[in-house]
Amino acid sequence: MPDDDVVRPAWVESTARKTEMVFNAAAVPLAVATLVLGAVNLNNCPVQPGIPKYLIMHAVVMLASVLVYLYVQRKKHQARANTYEEPTIVRVMNGIVIISGLVTRFRVWTFGAKPTFDDATKTTYCNFWVYYVAYASFVLFFVLLIVTICLTCGIACYEVCRKDMEQNRESKRETA
Repeated sequence: MPDDDVVRPAWVESTARKTEMVFNAAAVPLAVATLVLGAVNLNNCPVQPGIPKYLIMHAVVMLASVLVYLYVQRKKHQARANTYEEPTIVRVMNGIVIISGLVTRFRVWTFGAKPTFDDATKTTYCNFWVYYVAYASFVLFFVLLIVTICLTCGIACYEVCRKDMEQNRESKRETA
């Protein structure tokens, strides 16, 4: 929760908003494409029938996240400046749904399958695009998760160091 007395530089706020908008704008067509790919090939991956289901679930979660983001932005716009804060339950539920909904089962489905792509009559067959889109989205999810964790830790360390430096300056002023 941000402090009311801390004034963030305008470029930080602007960059954060632009980044969110770009990610959400890119998420919608990606989610729709993933949803269509999973739905069209629902029965086209006998080696692991859960992979197309993963694509559908992944798309639904992405679209739900964008809808929550748009709802929160609408509430922020309706409220007076700096009076609306995204409810903690929304942030927590978003994180829980995304992480727990995708991790365990879909990791086993995607990485546990050893598909062939040449003969659709084999039980080891899976549509090339279904398998590799699921594989790539799962890898991308973890890469973004790791980057987010690293950035969060870096920002937290920066804030702690900044506050310590400010306290040291204040104590030096008081003693001088």
